[in-house]
Amino acid sequence: LLIGLGMPVTVRFVQRELRATVPILPLDLLRRPMIALSVGGAMLAFIASSSILVTLPFRLHEQFGFSTAATGATLAAWSLTMMFCAPTAGILSDRVPAPILGAFGMTVATIGALLLALLPDGANGFDISWRIAVCAAGYAFYVSPSFRMVVNAAPPARVASAGSLMTTARMSGQTLGATASATMLALGIGQGAAPAAIAAALFFIAGVLGIVRLSPGIRE
Repeated sequence: LLIGLGMPVTVRFVQRELRATVPILPLDLLRRPMIALSVGGAMLAFIASSSILVTLPFRLHEQFGFSTAATGATLAAWSLTMMFCAPTAGILSDRVPAPILGAFGMTVATIGALLLALLPDGANGFDISWRIAVCAAGYAFYVSPSFRMVVNAAPPARVASAGSLMTTARMSGQTLGATASATMLALGIGQGAAPAAIAAALFFIAGVLGIVRLSPGIRE
């Protein structure tokens, strides 16, 4: 019912925003391929990361028998890795093209998500933490340069609007990821390897979109 009611409202909202002189959501900027690819890839990365972070506590508790404290300590590897890798990625984007950093980041994140999906039955906290760190490092090396690329690809007068697109992509991706996680948990597959495997596929597609951004035509 909610989806049925939301679809016509969404269509009407998009039509209004495309005609507006000062739109609330700058959808017209998505006509620029560089911005569209960056925003689309970022949303996939946000969905994937959110699904991992929402479902992994259930998996750690039910499959591996972790306590609440042990689960929190293990998941802290994501935040700690982001704290160091995200600024590093921002600095490197001054010297390395953002599409290359993004493709590298999504390759690493895909590997990390696959490692999480293939966790052995007797995995301990360290075994899981370093896999989470690999996934988070790749995610950081994609997101920070993508934010910068979107801002640089926008006209000078629309920089703030371009930034709002990435913020919208982040919030939408996290919401969709949490919704997908709840669906998988309700279906009984959220406590296993399925969420990490799906996240690996989404990270891979985001990486492909990052490589496409290297095309001379897209860059122009």
